[in-house]
Amino acid sequence: MSTLKVNWRASESLRKREFCASGHVPNEVRSTEFDMASLSAEEREIVFEVRTFSSSTGYEIDLRDSYDACVPQHRMDDATYYYTREPLMHYEPPTLTQMLRVAQANWQIRQYGATAAQIVRREQAEVRAAQEAAAAAAEQERIATMTPTYNAFAPRAEAAIAGDSLEAIAALYAEWPTGLAYNFAPAGQSSLDSRLSKRRKELETLAEANSKTIWIADHGSDYLKRATAAGHDCGRLYWIERAADEYPGYVLDYEREHESKVRSCPSLAALDERDAVLAAHPTATIKIEWITAAPQARKIEECDYFEECEGIVVDDPAYERYLVKLL
Repeated sequence: MSTLKVNWRASESLRKREFCASGHVPNEVRSTEFDMASLSAEEREIVFEVRTFSSSTGYEIDLRDSYDACVPQHRMDDATYYYTREPLMHYEPPTLTQMLRVAQANWQIRQYGATAAQIVRREQAEVRAAQEAAAAAAEQERIATMTPTYNAFAPRAEAAIAGDSLEAIAALYAEWPTGLAYNFAPAGQSSLDSRLSKRRKELETLAEANSKTIWIADHGSDYLKRATAAGHDCGRLYWIERAADEYPGYVLDYEREHESKVRSCPSLAALDERDAVLAAHPTATIKIEWITAAPQARKIEECDYFEECEGIVVDDPAYERYLVKLL
């Protein structure tokens, strides 16, 4: 036997009447079953159209909600966004005729939603196709416009990439052709900018290593020379010794421990110190600040009490840490 199962909700007033009459707590969601054979051909035709679930033993119709047509302000590529649903309460047990009438109404809304979603999907596909076509045309125009400039500029850039001069790379960026995007490259190639940047980084790293080697040879302590000669990096010690040589009396804040705030009115000694350091290191940025936490060149487990004081904070582009002098 094939069955039709209809799920529906009983209203609060119906459940109250049932409870008062029987003393049993009634369920809100009910299921009513019908023998398919007992339905007329017209009723079975409706059931076939409006069914919400199918199984080998029959069909189900879900009448727990009623649907309303709704077109959202921002269209979504999903049929469920084209109708809203609200709990549907029955104040009396519905008859089969009533059930089928509501089911047909819900089905029509679902059909409307599916149709609306198809329209939107088609419209969105058309918009995407137009956007892709416009983007492709713009890219072709971009390639046609930039290729001659790229071809004229590329030989100099390739020479700089193959060379070992940071100045040559800097000059290229200073003279970068107007209208040539930094990220432009012929199909299948890396841009000149990315390759120049990579080479610049390599040369900067090499230059820094050479500078470190030369400085240690000329100014490093015997210990630093022996340690680096043995293959050890000794980065911290190198910067501490270099800072002591180039900025005597300053602490390299290698541990980034120093803290400070604005110094509203500096002392004459601080102004003199600032001028002296700036004269010796014109590329550095020097500030007079009120130091609230001491700079530390090395890690320490405990710090003695620090009394806040005036100080000079130096930001030298050659150093990765601040240099601080307490006054």
